[in-house]
Amino acid sequence: MKTFRLIGIAIMAILISVNFASCSSDDDEEETSSEYKLLLGTWERSGYDTSNGGFNWSDTYSFKSNNTYSYRHTEANEIDDYSGKFTYDADTHKITCYEGNSNIVDEEYFIAEVNSTTLKLRDWSDSNDDIEIYTRK
Repeated sequence: MKTFRLIGIAIMAILISVNFASCSSDDDEEETSSEYKLLLGTWERSGYDTSNGGFNWSDTYSFKSNNTYSYRHTEANEIDDYSGKFTYDADTHKITCYEGNSNIVDEEYFIAEVNSTTLKLRDWSDSNDDIEIYTRK
């Protein structure tokens, strides 16, 4: 009887060990949430356009944890503001920005890179498009 109990305990210990060792999906979720968390915040890029007498311009994105965003484009003395909701797809590294609270897509981007200081975006529909480089504000 003690032998059966000992064998039973040994089998249970092996099953418990195998169960803990088989949990590998936790790493993927942690990596995904890291990219999403890095995306959150305010990002800016700016430059100088030499056409039409020359003027400064800037683009600013703010991504919030409640999946809303705001965007501001400043050019010369003109300011355009947009805001709405956004979705993030961890598998494709895609950000989709919607107009306001509607389901009308405003912009779609591929995240080429994101870290604590830099966000690199490319237009989703054009793989040959230049990468836009933003810095954390």
